[in-house]
Amino acid sequence: MGGLVALAMLAGCGDSAAPEPVCTEGETRSLICGETGEGLLEQTCLDGEWQNTGACVEPVCDPGGGPRRALRGRRG
Repeated sequence: MGGLVALAMLAGCGDSAAPEPVCTEGETRSLICGETGEGLLEQTCLDGEWQNTGACVEPVCDPGGGPRRALRGRRG
């Protein structure tokens, strides 16, 4: 069995074929990013690989602010 493993390993060596492209040229996508997972990172396919077109764009947050809740109470 050891000979089969060695043969399989040798078969992969010297393979000079170009790797398959990961994406199609000009294709775009948006990835979720940022500390809170609410940002977007735009990417474009160049030369068969994904390339960032800028930085992660996150929504502006209110420092110290949390989720806003509707307050119910009496006026009087």
